[in-house]
Amino acid sequence: MALVHCRGSVTSLGGSPPTSPIRPPALAIAACSYRPMPSPRHFNPKIEDERNAAKNAKTILGGLTPSSTPTDRIIFVLRYAANGAATAALIRGLECKKALDAIRDEAAKSLNAVCSLLERRRLTQDVIDQANRAVEAWLNALR
Repeated sequence: MALVHCRGSVTSLGGSPPTSPIRPPALAIAACSYRPMPSPRHFNPKIEDERNAAKNAKTILGGLTPSSTPTDRIIFVLRYAANGAATAALIRGLECKKALDAIRDEAAKSLNAVCSLLERRRLTQDVIDQANRAVEAWLNALR
């Protein structure tokens, strides 16, 4: 009898008990990896990831001031969002999405500027406000 681990439970496939761990047959793996169809709102997971990155960046920008001290978390979240916007513009560069790509590009540039100035401790309120506007426009375009 072979045992198959399926999402925390053990399923018997019949036969004699194993003496050592056995890799489950492909059929058993396929039966365990069932995923329901995504709802239409979450149909494109890459757009959802992009939206979450933009929301996280907006949250970080909301707490920034010109006197903020750069932390690894702040820089990571802002750079991650900037890279997500830039990458999405390159990968999904469809003709019908040119306006969205321009908004993504502006958000990426603004977020990178905030990171660069924050690391050098030269951040201004104007740069923060510009990045806030760019990220807000990006979020609105993704809806």
